[in-house]
Amino acid sequence: MSKEYIGIKLLKAQPMTRGDYNKKRGWTTPKDENPKDEGYIVQYADGYVSWSPKEAFEMSYTEVQEPEFRKAEITFERSGRFSVNWCR
Repeated sequence: MSKEYIGIKLLKAQPMTRGDYNKKRGWTTPKDENPKDEGYIVQYADGYVSWSPKEAFEMSYTEVQEPEFRKAEITFERSGRFSVNWCR
């Protein structure tokens, strides 16, 4: 019986059609492939580059968002008290 696995990877990607990916690689798009297929050019941590169809990519990966850190303005008073005002 086969086992199930879940994998997590951090990669870089940008939207690119199959035809543009083939051009970038210096390849001719095979006649049985549609150069207008939407997808992503993907670069893995080890430098390997590939192309993934849009639907498969978007089902497998979620964009990493930069955290939105909140800045705090801290005011100290002579009495030893302080106040914190959160800024956006």
